[in-house]
Amino acid sequence: MRLHYSKPHFLPLNAEHSHVDFIFMGYQQGAFMHLDYITRLMWQAQLRGHKTWRLNPPPECEMVCKSFSFEVFPGDILLLDTRQWYHDTRIRDGEFSITVSSEYG
Repeated sequence: MRLHYSKPHFLPLNAEHSHVDFIFMGYQQGAFMHLDYITRLMWQAQLRGHKTWRLNPPPECEMVCKSFSFEVFPGDILLLDTRQWYHDTRIRDGEFSITVSSEYG
């Protein structure tokens, strides 16, 4: 897979790049609310389709932090600590979504 993309240009040069890559594909569905059990921060690049993310703060921050949502478009790259923020995703009706992702840190 690494032949088809490179680490996002805005990550620090000394940021380690995981040896594990992920491809997320879906049609009209997304992911349920969850935390990721990964060892590092992650980035995701939206290649095709539109995806709405909904984020909920961890329990220890619920009194200060607020839930929010946003949409990503093809070409957008997202940096998010999915180990801390509960999140779910929804794909626009009638669309097929492709996302490539990797850990860094």
